[in-house]
Amino acid sequence: MSSKQLVHRPQQLPLIPEERRAYNRDFAKSALFCVGGKTERTRFEDKPIASWPDARIEYTGWELRDDDQDVLIALVHRARGMKWDAREGIKLEFTGFDLLRDLEWPSTKDYYKKLRECLDRLQGGTVTIWRVENGRPVRHKGQLLRKFSERIAEGVRYPLWQVYIESETAELFATEERRLELEWGERKVLSKPISKWLHSFIRSMNTNPDEWFVMQETMLFELCGSKSRETRTLRALVKSGLIEMASKSVIAEWKIFEGFVYVALKPGLDINRATAAANQRIQIALTGAGESDIEEIAA
Repeated sequence: MSSKQLVHRPQQLPLIPEERRAYNRDFAKSALFCVGGKTERTRFEDKPIASWPDARIEYTGWELRDDDQDVLIALVHRARGMKWDAREGIKLEFTGFDLLRDLEWPSTKDYYKKLRECLDRLQGGTVTIWRVENGRPVRHKGQLLRKFSERIAEGVRYPLWQVYIESETAELFATEERRLELEWGERKVLSKPISKWLHSFIRSMNTNPDEWFVMQETMLFELCGSKSRETRTLRALVKSGLIEMASKSVIAEWKIFEGFVYVALKPGLDINRATAAANQRIQIALTGAGESDIEEIAA
């Protein structure tokens, strides 16, 4: 087999169950898809993105939010089980109505416009991630989507949309260590951007359902990417997300106390046993196993 054939060896996205959605852990533990509210989107050039200490992320493109995140997740789910080529990526073909149905968005003119805008932002966005894996520096850089186009096919009433998922992006969702699988039944009932962000972040931390999840609220404020700098506003934002998650039975209980956010995924857990484990996890993250190596290769 030639070296050229090795370079272009097809790979495959996992065929995850219909009731789940694949996502990327680095994305979930960062402000890449930020809680931006209704303010005007910002254009970034190699902007450092707030992220968990085990990775460093930079982004070029228009600011991404939960609607862009929803579209990317839906596209990757539509591509599950498909192979990709290192150069071509994964080609998807569907109608706009198909994707709106996947997203459970209304099939109105405004939502078609919103969907096209999301695809344009994803196609124009480039992400760079630095990590240390197995003691070796790893750098990923690529567009989230390589291409998006529409065309009229003979005998087809609606235009066919063609989207190419970049091979580098596909790999971020395919690698078991970097892939996060979200429960679709939980996510689809959440409407607030902060609720969606908290849902994926808490799951990305490998939260034990038999233990309280605990995190410093200042870390959550930074990682969610809100543009507000007022502690009172940020605390109210996180609180609103937790209230929605509890009302939809995505979480069982929550509490914000003395600078920490506490979340229980099931009822009846002893909150008095939460702090020690949480502090240990936070200290491990902040001491940054591999963080100095990340800074060195990113310099």
